[in-house]
Amino acid sequence: MRLFVALDLPASIIEALRMIELPPAHGLSLVRPDQMHITLHFIGAADIDEVRNALASVCCKPCRVSVRGVGSFRIPARGSILWAGVDAIEELLALHQACASALGAIGIRIERRRYTPHVTIARLRSPADELSVNAFLQSGQERDFGSFVARQFVLYDSVTLHDGARYERIESYALS
Repeated sequence: MRLFVALDLPASIIEALRMIELPPAHGLSLVRPDQMHITLHFIGAADIDEVRNALASVCCKPCRVSVRGVGSFRIPARGSILWAGVDAIEELLALHQACASALGAIGIRIERRRYTPHVTIARLRSPADELSVNAFLQSGQERDFGSFVARQFVLYDSVTLHDGARYERIESYALS
């Protein structure tokens, strides 16, 4: 199992993200709409029952999530990830931290790098034309894709298939 914790996106935001014009580039792979989400934590292989119980202890309020702007992460030897930004508001960061605390309590190793909430919209598997990527980044800096109130978070399993991955919902947890 390759577990992760995420927020689902409403159809209106997914549709807005699908309208983004991406740069023509060799090796560009779009994220399927049914796989767009905001990752809170990647867990990897772990005892599913322990993870379920730990996440059940998370207590946070619903929060308004705004998706706006675009950016990229460059991953050496693997290409780049193009993403839409998510406002790092206090309530979202509190949820991220509450999940980290619950997972850390059962021995799950939590990433140390700064949390940058985002929605992955495409992957570039090979070096891309810098001018095209930079034009994409400039054109989307001020773009607003919408907002929603997150009322739950979800534990997923990422199942690797020959043509990519499929995300299977394991359990959802209400924010109250």
